[in-house]
Amino acid sequence: MTIVISNVRQQEIGRDFVVIADVTTNGEKKSLSFKRSGNHPQLGDWEPRLDPFLVTILMPAMVSGQDIIVEGDIDQSILMAANSTIQQTLRLLDHKWKIVAINAQPRNQADQRFDPSLGAAIGMSCGIDSLYTHHFLSQATKTPEHLRPKVFFHNHIGAHLDRETFQKHLENAALYASEAGIYLVSVEADLNALFPGRFTHNHTIRNIAAAMTLDHLFASFIYSASEEIGRKPRLTRNSGISAIDPVFLPQFNTVTKRYLSFGFAATRKEKTLLVQTIPTAKQYLTVCTHAQKAGTPYRNCGVCSKCAQFLVIVDLMGTIDKFARIFDIGAFRDNRNRIFMRMLRASIGGRGSLTDHIFSCLSRQKEISDAILDQTFPANHTLECKNQTYIPTIIQFINIAVSVVL
Repeated sequence: MTIVISNVRQQEIGRDFVVIADVTTNGEKKSLSFKRSGNHPQLGDWEPRLDPFLVTILMPAMVSGQDIIVEGDIDQSILMAANSTIQQTLRLLDHKWKIVAINAQPRNQADQRFDPSLGAAIGMSCGIDSLYTHHFLSQATKTPEHLRPKVFFHNHIGAHLDRETFQKHLENAALYASEAGIYLVSVEADLNALFPGRFTHNHTIRNIAAAMTLDHLFASFIYSASEEIGRKPRLTRNSGISAIDPVFLPQFNTVTKRYLSFGFAATRKEKTLLVQTIPTAKQYLTVCTHAQKAGTPYRNCGVCSKCAQFLVIVDLMGTIDKFARIFDIGAFRDNRNRIFMRMLRASIGGRGSLTDHIFSCLSRQKEISDAILDQTFPANHTLECKNQTYIPTIIQFINIAVSVVL
């Protein structure tokens, strides 16, 4: 059985541009589309081609073991990698996935050149990872031209719970982009039915495909890493495709475009320590995994795993009140014991590291045995515990943990 990709075309609908291709599986033809919008003056100048559709279909084809026929041409670099190293890298996530054949006409771009003046596009969710990436690249005095941020992407391709949540986050990203003086574009596509598993298992390849539909706007596409380097590639509740990002993204490089992962050398703690010092973070930071409740002014609920991960650290540092406009600090404080217990449970199972951050801080305030605490953080990235109210509560949890482990 094969999957056939064909008939790419572009439509202008109001101020948006939609690129569409037909995907035929088991004799059933369906349309796959990407809607592009934004404030970039050259938004509609992209020349329709089938490359982003091949990238989108590749992982689902491997899962089902179906070869791919592309009725058109594909960049020769991408076609060669898609037939070899890209699939081999994806199989690190699940060895049950099949290597499939891709039949397409190679497109030679030898007469084209890499244009560094286009700068870089960054995926911008206004979360910890993307704010870290933008801050680092915009502040670095020696950032090469092709890595200087000039375009932000904020896509709706599966990460948001619903369209209302996406719209609110898009508006927030637009305000941040405007303040930074950077264009903001957005790609929307309904991809959930195509991809197996959680969004965390395949978000990178979705975003690469989305970026390809507007690749005339950038020289480099920079995708912020959500996991530090060294993690074992695996598909679990808390881990996914991010573990392979540093070696995966560059495989989509062509004569004219670069794709790369950024921030994989930093831990979540190190990124948080930097982001909480960025002045604009107290207005735009968005980490929440829950939809914003009607009638509440807070974009971040304060109690979900990502909110708690950030708030625990800034609370320990005594800077939590800086984020009172965008986080429900009251909900966090009301649920603090439950949040600690959740972290403790994750830590005992060996799945979490945030509890280690708290213990690392506490070890400088109380004499707690090194046999209990994991002292592994660099000296220049330490937390100073300024909120003493944490100490009695967490020491109780430490005692519980020791009794459970022993």
